[in-house]
Amino acid sequence: MRILSVSMLALSLFIFVGCATLQPSSSTSVMKAATLHVPVTFETPGGWSISAQHITLGADDGSTLPAQMSAAKQNLNTPFDYASALAPINAANNSTYKLARSTDPVVVSDKLHWQDDGETTLSLYEGDRFILNYHYGVISPPEGVATHRSRSSYFHPLTGLDGEIFTEDFPTDHYHHRGFYFAWPGVHVGDQRYDMWHLIGMWTKFERILVKEEGPVFTELIIQNGWYDSQRKVMDEVMNLTVWHSDGVGQFMDVQYTWTPLVDIEIGPKDQKGYGGLNFRFPNRKNTVVTNIDGVQPTSDLKRSPWTDYSGVFKGQNAPSGVTIMNHPDNIDANPPWIIRAADDYGFLGISWPGIDTFHFVAGKTYTNQYRLFMHRGDSEDAMVKEAFAQFAQPQKLNIQR
Repeated sequence: MRILSVSMLALSLFIFVGCATLQPSSSTSVMKAATLHVPVTFETPGGWSISAQHITLGADDGSTLPAQMSAAKQNLNTPFDYASALAPINAANNSTYKLARSTDPVVVSDKLHWQDDGETTLSLYEGDRFILNYHYGVISPPEGVATHRSRSSYFHPLTGLDGEIFTEDFPTDHYHHRGFYFAWPGVHVGDQRYDMWHLIGMWTKFERILVKEEGPVFTELIIQNGWYDSQRKVMDEVMNLTVWHSDGVGQFMDVQYTWTPLVDIEIGPKDQKGYGGLNFRFPNRKNTVVTNIDGVQPTSDLKRSPWTDYSGVFKGQNAPSGVTIMNHPDNIDANPPWIIRAADDYGFLGISWPGIDTFHFVAGKTYTNQYRLFMHRGDSEDAMVKEAFAQFAQPQKLNIQR
């Protein structure tokens, strides 16, 4: 037998039981009893089909995990391709899995799949459960709001396992806020200054879908966007999204942005608060608790941490839930500062990059940042956020037999 040690590229960290139906209870006791599972990416023989989910991992205890080929990670220049599965975290160190290919695809009733309205919006579902919208087209503001507040290339709404809505769009106190998005108040091209934050002079525009893969384990969506001023395109932007199947504790979502400037571009702050970068606007909620690597945090500017969790009791719910945002240690800033607004009636969380400094995109050079969102039940302790981040930052290894 040949045993291969392969790295968990850790596209996510997960509570997963064989792509089963979501557990109905949101109690802490249910979450504490759940088994933590880790998405793993591993090599498969070259030429295996990426179309349907025809491969499995068999565990020592006789259980079988569905696996899924990755179109984005298919490598035609080597004798192997890539697939992913979700395996129990303890077994990652102690068990051996047998890689097998079946004649029939794995079929689950709640696979991840997209619906496209053909105009502005891709909607992601897990079976019948709505997860999120990605607005690739232009969304116009509501009546009475200035037309220049139109926006595109952002996520809203993002939802939790119990249907709670985690994002807000066009909030009356900050009309420019828009769900989960990237933007900077200072974008300098030559002697011109633009404001993507307030949607003035520079906009992110959709160009085309590069990859859209669906399945029982994860879905991949790769979008080609561009940054445009009123006359030209100045930046190529590729967004790579991976959303993993959920279970009783939460759902993980990996998003990677790759930027290739066509001209020299400098991004920088509006003021000493450091607004700009990755941004997440929350709706009103109760009992808000914001936590990072150093513990519970108040409203603040520029406190550094590799991750921050935002939890509370959202509208229509009786128990807490929340969202963790994780910054990958390979990012341009490995331990970035954050903007935290922790009031129940004003919720905002942002990775402030480049903070109160400036960053220079050199024309023709490529830059990449990757992040993980964890939409979970309970607070950060219930959801084992520290353990989740540890696996994101330093993936374990899995033994595969084939």
